[in-house]
Amino acid sequence: METNIALKTFFVRAKSAELNDRAFDQELLPQFFHLFQRKSLSDFDRVVLDLRRVNWGNPYGALGIVLLAETLRDYSPWQLELWLDDPKQSRKRNTWLGHIGLPNAMKGLADVVGDLQDEADVADRFRFLPITRLPSIADQQVKLLKDIALQTHQVLVNEFDYDAIQAGRFITALSELCTNIYDHSTSPGGKVHGFIAMQAYKDSVKFAVMDLGIGIPKSLRSRFADLDDSELIQKAFVPGVSARHEEARGLGLTRVAEIVGHQDGILNIRSGKAKVLLLGRQRQREIHKLQHALTFPGTQIGILLRRVSVQS
Repeated sequence: METNIALKTFFVRAKSAELNDRAFDQELLPQFFHLFQRKSLSDFDRVVLDLRRVNWGNPYGALGIVLLAETLRDYSPWQLELWLDDPKQSRKRNTWLGHIGLPNAMKGLADVVGDLQDEADVADRFRFLPITRLPSIADQQVKLLKDIALQTHQVLVNEFDYDAIQAGRFITALSELCTNIYDHSTSPGGKVHGFIAMQAYKDSVKFAVMDLGIGIPKSLRSRFADLDDSELIQKAFVPGVSARHEEARGLGLTRVAEIVGHQDGILNIRSGKAKVLLLGRQRQREIHKLQHALTFPGTQIGILLRRVSVQS
């Protein structure tokens, strides 16, 4: 049966048990690019995102799956399926995917195959903000961001030893990253999909903010035409570079980068044909340029913050 299915099905398979940023970038994206580089879309009837091996991950990896699904739905005629587990098995697997809200986020995007069984200790040991779609309507967006700000404040202050000022600065910056999706990422007459998720561990808290808009390089290229995609992403760290009409805007990535550096964290940004990482207190930069002819649309931002107590 697998042989017959393979003639009409393209599989994008997660090979690792952990769906983190590295697994998404190194395993899933190359397969995605291979699919879109094919000359004919009619070679297949359906695409399967196979996550049967996954039993853990982070918000970056989970949101990346949703962006893949959104892209496939908008671009192609294929039937899309998400394989989480074999329904015939009784083992408790992929519990984390349920807590982070991947099945709910994929409703309307793909047929979900497999049954998720819950384990209470995952909810007890880790705090989650499930995958949340950011609304484009201003009033709805304000309400949602207030709810996210409250939950984020509780996690940073009560569990990670931030003071109210530190937490407030980060929440303001995070909120601006979310509003930037609709302020800067929508093309004329187009639409944009934006998402946020959070996951708190014992020693770190991870956030992901992602969208399928025009991306950072395209939004800045009209003013900095001589820069490549990696340079344009780094230009976005400059205070006010993305501001248009309000002097207080354009500080989202700048402030996130400052806080990440201060807390010995990690900032991971992919957009266009490049990926930029800021690592640790020295804010060491790693630059990765895609070798594929295609680019992954939109912007993917991953943030890792550590406890205040790790500072010397």
